[in-house]
Amino acid sequence: DINEILLYLSSYLLKTNSIHEQYRLLLILELFLNELLLNLHDLQLLSTSVLRDCTYLLLRYLNVTKNQSIQQYPLWYCELKIKIFDLLSAMLKQLVIMGLEYNSDNYMGKRLSFYIFCLNFTIIR
Repeated sequence: DINEILLYLSSYLLKTNSIHEQYRLLLILELFLNELLLNLHDLQLLSTSVLRDCTYLLLRYLNVTKNQSIQQYPLWYCELKIKIFDLLSAMLKQLVIMGLEYNSDNYMGKRLSFYIFCLNFTIIR
């Protein structure tokens, strides 16, 4: 089940303190999203709640990693941020393509973090 896979990945992504493990889990999540969800030709099979949960998970993860000490692994952290931004972009694009209307209250607290992240991403790249 897609929701079980997402729950499994998200729980381990937020539990581990190893930046290398976080990066590995993000690669798995990227593969899961790109191969299984974002390339579906029949958009009716794509669960909108899974896309919303994934975006919320990544925004929450950004908030968690912001509070960790990243001086020890600045290059890995930069790679993580790029990976997250790419995943978020793909998911948000898919949400726009599908023309979804969803309750944005869940994202209001994370909106500023997301905008700051996008600005930082463009400066880094």
